[in-house]
Amino acid sequence: MKMTEDSAVFRKVADYLLRAAAPKYRTSPVTADTEIYYDLRLYGDDLFELIRWINQEFGFVLELNVAAHAPTEHPFPWLADAFSTMVGRRHKHRYKSLKVRDVVAAIETRRWPVVTGGRD
Repeated sequence: MKMTEDSAVFRKVADYLLRAAAPKYRTSPVTADTEIYYDLRLYGDDLFELIRWINQEFGFVLELNVAAHAPTEHPFPWLADAFSTMVGRRHKHRYKSLKVRDVVAAIETRRWPVVTGGRD
């Protein structure tokens, strides 16, 4: 099934993500290729809330390893990542890609697709 940005599921997910994102990350429209962590900066409890919302809204339990896709809940994760990158400890984009299209596809097919690789 091909996901379109005109689908009702996509619109619901995009609306939810825009409400969940901090105001400074709401400047661009949410597209299928929007990265949930890298573009919207949703991580930790915000991702758990997304999973809970998907369960309530669509009756589907999204089994997502949150820590593989974004930092856990701690203050200023971008600062820790920037410092680690400066001292050469880890690659700047160490989390697996999680795009809106991945979440929408999981809801529409009722199964979690395999998300491969990180973001370069």
